[in-house]
Amino acid sequence: MITQTTLDILQYSGAFFGIVGGILISWNTKYSKYGFIYATIASIILAYWCFASNEWGYFALNIVYLIIDVFGVYRWFFAPENKTLVNSRN
Repeated sequence: MITQTTLDILQYSGAFFGIVGGILISWNTKYSKYGFIYATIASIILAYWCFASNEWGYFALNIVYLIIDVFGVYRWFFAPENKTLVNSRN
């Protein structure tokens, strides 16, 4: 059984990592790619919090966010560069 204190820590730490990740991504600088790491951590923490709290709608949302964040980590850290996709602004 998870205590309310543990649930609160999960909720607020997940929110913190999500906020930091969102800010980093939105800055659109060379550090923005690290925002996906923070967002991935947030999605994992918040998905666990939702699961433990029986918040199934938010759980589903965080699983989708986790998939998006993992794709972002892959794209920015492991995928071969494709300048045409990154720099296109049509």
